Amino acid sequence: MSEFSFRAGAAGGQGRIILIPDEHILCDTPLLLRGPESVPGAILLAWRDHFLAHIDDKFIPGWAAVLESLDTYQTRLVLPATSGYPPFLTPGRLSRHGHPTALSTVMHAKRLGAAYDKYVAAIDYLTTTGREAFEEKIRNSTDLYRDGEAVPIAATGAYITGILGAAVRQWFFLVGSHRFAFYKWKIDYTEGPLPPDPPLLKDEPKWNVARRHQNLLVQGACLALEQVAAPKMNDKLDQFLRDHLRPDYAPHPESFIRFEAVEGVLTIRTLIAFAAA
Repeated sequence: MSEFSFRAGAAGGQGRIILIPDEHILCDTPLLLRGPESVPGAILLAWRDHFLAHIDDKFIPGWAAVLESLDTYQTRLVLPATSGYPPFLTPGRLSRHGHPTALSTVMHAKRLGAAYDKYVAAIDYLTTTGREAFEEKIRNSTDLYRDGEAVPIAATGAYITGILGAAVRQWFFLVGSHRFAFYKWKIDYTEGPLPPDPPLLKDEPKWNVARRHQNLLVQGACLALEQVAAPKMNDKLDQFLRDHLRPDYAPHPESFIRFEAVEGVLTIRTLIAFAAA
């Protein structure tokens, strides 16, 4: 096995990779909540220009497919939104309107189901007589987009600034990418011979595996940073390892990916245990 060769990268919180042969390999990457000012201006302009350029070939056809009929609206919008809503609610707590979780879920589904005609009218207005005002609103919404992007950029980072986010760093580690070495934070440290032998993931095409991993970690990071409980996220991460971890390593619960406080810092922790000989 060879040693990772690191060079100093952008400053960040302390990360660690520790390999104990025949026992486990641990990778901790801090989730550093960044403010809106950390979102590069180039990202804002790219979002604005991309949105405006694709109103006719993506925005309008996309909504047309959803609103084609009440059935398509129910299937493509209401059902996914309704099933995905409960995990965002904390069991046993009241909403700001004083509603318990069960009632909030029912009311959310009812409001969505009754909103079909309003959606149709709104999209029709935005794409016809209100088109000019709609485009102007997009041009004036970069500050709002900056505020919303500040949380996910903690997980994704931005190549423009040379800062790789926690979720992407975790993927580069998990897949053994040579690119990991070029985004080492100044106070990261490693112990043990790396990369692990054999590789952590199965020999299979990695594009869809990477997309699945990043979707889970970015979504989970946003929820964790905003202190939203999402217990189903752990189940999804466990299933990810069951599907893609090489059998040389032990499945959950010995191996896991979690969002945890490590020495008081919110961290993405990946621990992969070696299978018993």
